[in-house]
Amino acid sequence: MLFMRPMKETDSFPGLAGPESGELYFVALNGDTLEGWCRYRKEGNTVHILEIRDGGDLMLMDGLLRAVFNYMEEIGVDRAQLSPELDAARLKALMVPVDGKNCVNSIKDFLYNCKKCKMLGNHL
Repeated sequence: MLFMRPMKETDSFPGLAGPESGELYFVALNGDTLEGWCRYRKEGNTVHILEIRDGGDLMLMDGLLRAVFNYMEEIGVDRAQLSPELDAARLKALMVPVDGKNCVNSIKDFLYNCKKCKMLGNHL
């Protein structure tokens, strides 16, 4: 069973920097096996999504992105700046509403009014 959570200070995964780097991770685990991660940084009212590693699994990318967005929305962050290195075609397939500057201007709106979710009958 896949489980997603923020990386803890006590976690040690090869290739992932610790919290002292200023970068944070949301990890996807299958038991003790690291299946994927989202590397991000919070600056003020914006979360910067720096990297998503999902092994090519679009639904894992979706889950990691939504997990970080939900985590940030719960602490009052409502804007996301996505790295230009994230695959635009995959973001489009997930119906992530990025503007011309690769930003999601309302995380809350995305999470609670997601066109893809409504299409599939899923709601937060």
